[in-house]
Amino acid sequence: GSVEELRKSAIAGRAGRISGSLVAGLLRDDEGVTVSPWMDECDVYSRIVNGWNVPDNPAMRRGRIFEPWVRSVASRRLGFDIREPWRETVFSSCGRFSGSFDGIAHDETGKRVGVVELKTASKRSRAWLGETPKHYALQLEHYKWMAGLDQGWLVCLEADDEAFNDMMLEVESVYVMAYEEDPDPTVEFWDRKPNGVDPIYEDDYVVDIAVDVIERRLRSRTINLHIREHHDSVEIYEGEVVPVLSEWFD
Repeated sequence: GSVEELRKSAIAGRAGRISGSLVAGLLRDDEGVTVSPWMDECDVYSRIVNGWNVPDNPAMRRGRIFEPWVRSVASRRLGFDIREPWRETVFSSCGRFSGSFDGIAHDETGKRVGVVELKTASKRSRAWLGETPKHYALQLEHYKWMAGLDQGWLVCLEADDEAFNDMMLEVESVYVMAYEEDPDPTVEFWDRKPNGVDPIYEDDYVVDIAVDVIERRLRSRTINLHIREHHDSVEIYEGEVVPVLSEWFD
């Protein structure tokens, strides 16, 4: 149906909320072009009304596997304890917005100091040349607002597709040699869940191996790590962006 029909349907059923990954699809730049390179208003409304399953393509799978590894590397580089909030989704008091965080940075006292958004990117995209991609910056600002924290970082591990594959193979081979005498050939390594719940790429031993592999390649400059700090007050997002997004519900 039309955007207006989808809007009315979603408002009537409250089928979903606006999450950080959807914000850029609802906003336009000064030239009237949708900020998101992946979706427009109609796509966003459809996802909110009909739901959306995360695609199981190579890029998304890579992102899932590397996320705990990049989080650990970011902790080293930023000097904070970056904790995963156990994939919890938080909701705004008005019930219109939601957010889930890749990481929350804590200082030595345990105080929350900022939101961390983690990305992996192929060098082919060239998206991280220059300023932070606008759609990712908006996603981070949304999560900062949801968390009530002015400080935030976007951390992106950028490499050639071949380099990502090589790192995964190296991590797997080191782990198997060190900890497995008789690996199960019937289960693909990255699909394993040693404790029956958590995937193997989140295992502490695997993370330690992966961090060493990543750090070595960073030193040799065969891959890149982009750390972009964003410290605008959440009041700016609340005053300038939230009212625009709220129009969708009016």
